[in-house]
Amino acid sequence: MRHHVWGMRQVMGGGGAMLLSMITILATVAAGLFSASAFVIPLAALALMAEGVLAKAWELRQNPAVPVSTKMVTYLVMGGVGWLLVAWAAYVTGALLRGLA
Repeated sequence: MRHHVWGMRQVMGGGGAMLLSMITILATVAAGLFSASAFVIPLAALALMAEGVLAKAWELRQNPAVPVSTKMVTYLVMGGVGWLLVAWAAYVTGALLRGLA
């Protein structure tokens, strides 16, 4: 098993990161539902990125023998954008649910 930034997978096993992701998404939905500041969106995206995208960036930084290619940079940027969209969608879902209630 590969070493990750915070060792999350080693401590919790494979499903632990997925559970933390689901909790983060549900918390972001709740933030939208209760009209919290939209500043929650980038924080949630950062929390969602912690395991995959940021761990990969850290791994690349620790291994200077592997040159950083444009493909790797694209992977990291698109991973960040993807998680930002997920966090935004969760917040908007909460806001829509607030409108229905």
